Amino acid sequence: MLYAQNTEELLDRIARIEGSEKNQRRKAIWESSPIGGFTVFKAAPGNMSFRPGKSRSIPLTVDFDFPLWADVLDFDVHEYFHDPETYLRANLAMKIFRHEKLDDDTYVDRSVDIWLGITMENSLFGVKSIFPQDDNPWSDPTPIIRELSEIEAIELPDFYSSGLMPRVLHFYEKIKKLCGDEFDITFDWRQGPFGIARFLRGYENILIDTLEHPDFVHRLMRLIVDSCKKWHEEKSKYLAKPIERNILGNDDISSPSVSPNAYEEFILPYEQELSEFYGGLLYWHSCGDVTPLMPSIRRIDDIEVFHVGPWTDIRRAAELFCPRSALEICLNPVEIMDGDKASMRKRLDEIVMICGNNPVTIRNDCMSRGKSISHIMEKMKTWIETAREVLSFHR
Repeated sequence: MLYAQNTEELLDRIARIEGSEKNQRRKAIWESSPIGGFTVFKAAPGNMSFRPGKSRSIPLTVDFDFPLWADVLDFDVHEYFHDPETYLRANLAMKIFRHEKLDDDTYVDRSVDIWLGITMENSLFGVKSIFPQDDNPWSDPTPIIRELSEIEAIELPDFYSSGLMPRVLHFYEKIKKLCGDEFDITFDWRQGPFGIARFLRGYENILIDTLEHPDFVHRLMRLIVDSCKKWHEEKSKYLAKPIERNILGNDDISSPSVSPNAYEEFILPYEQELSEFYGGLLYWHSCGDVTPLMPSIRRIDDIEVFHVGPWTDIRRAAELFCPRSALEICLNPVEIMDGDKASMRKRLDEIVMICGNNPVTIRNDCMSRGKSISHIMEKMKTWIETAREVLSFHR
């Protein structure tokens, strides 16, 4: 098994793959991005500026849900989030397996991104992080602001000591030492401010607050955004690097839970502020249906890639965001696991016809436990083969 190899062997294999002709062809399909090899987000497709007579490249990506990766590569989930060398070896093994077995357009680079799950940002404010033995980490759903006055006890997080930061920095230092100077080791704050607000206050509570206590919601969002900016300033000093363009992860923003009016008043101004602070957004993400919210989201000046989840209207997203922003179109895993070549072709034809020559990537991920690994691999192989046939036909 890949994971059974020692760290030095895995690092050597990554270096060889990174410089290979096959990998360089894959890399050329993408725009350059500071986190181009990140699991959650790859980058914008190449040829963002359309040239008449030349078809755009449409990169294809596939992925497993994290616990399934552990099954495929035979590593311990709990140990992965607690031991930096286990984390490193598993990530290197994922890169190699993707390159050799999945055959999508993801390229291998010499980077390791330290991501301890969505619980990291919440932990900075005192939300308890829970690490199950065999699943992704998650945050204790019990609100820590039960009464409005309890916001007084929330302080700006300390970069070095709050929440999971001691573990993040320990992972960073250890992995950097193991990898040497040729690898880029990264970590970041990527959860959007509203997602953190909902964990601090509780999802139902924060939605009711937008109607009954709007001043409180603004105060909480201001606290979170100020904390985020301060954290990035401290990170910049710690790494001796400038603040970079970043991601907004927003799975808590979805219609109908969040109305267009609520997004416009309580979320958009703070996301615009963070976009300006970062120098633009690499990626705006929500897996939920954000179709009614897209006219407002479009007002964020600089979004490189906009995520279009399975329930968001692709045609409307293309009308609003392209060609200024690329679309990352993510399919429902059920379409793949329960589909056949004919249904896959029909869906891909539809996407290509809607998007035309707009900048687009197509993503098929969150393959999770429930089916055998051999069945999942066969479905992924069929989807990739079908997608390449469809894209070749439309060129």
